[in-house]
Amino acid sequence: MGSAAAGMAGVIATASIACLMIPLIANVTARPVKHAEDVRQELESQMVSPVRWIASIQHMVAQGVSTFVEIGPGSALTGMIKRIAPGVRLINLRGVDDLQSLMQEEAQREQPLGAEPDGEWHINGNAPSNGLAGEQHQRDTATRMGTTTNKVELLDAACS
Repeated sequence: MGSAAAGMAGVIATASIACLMIPLIANVTARPVKHAEDVRQELESQMVSPVRWIASIQHMVAQGVSTFVEIGPGSALTGMIKRIAPGVRLINLRGVDDLQSLMQEEAQREQPLGAEPDGEWHINGNAPSNGLAGEQHQRDTATRMGTTTNKVELLDAACS
């Protein structure tokens, strides 16, 4: 794995990574990272370090996360979360149809998932499985759904 990690480190070093507006729970440390250099370090470390999945989920629940959304075919992650944190809300989105259904259901809820007090949807957080084009993918998805808002932003160069 060492040679793969060295190769990946070169790719990570040249990748455009900005500071995150929404903290990312790191696989290696099970703690939030926000600064671009911390994200780079995490990406490099996870190539050769064990994933702390249980600790990551426990940390998120301790911080008040009560809903988890798995995007993609299958439900392996939500199955694991169900065992780690019984009682949290679990949502599987396998495609655009599932996302549209979720948005319709959430519009009927008193406190919709992903909605701000202004009532607009703010889509953020998950990149497609190929990794680097998450923000553009989300804009494309939101545009297809007719919910584009200027608040679809994941990165903040100021990194407060």
